[in-house]
Amino acid sequence: MEATYRNGLLMLTMPKSEEAKPHQIRVQTAGGGSGGNGQRSS
Repeated sequence: MEATYRNGLLMLTMPKSEEAKPHQIRVQTAGGGSGGNGQRSS
């Protein structure tokens, strides 16, 4: 972990665990302008 303080801003840098790393999310949108509902799957 790393912490730096510059110009009144404290920045913390922490490594991510394997399960917290980003993964691909598919989003489906409904056609016709009805607002749709996004579905996500992992």
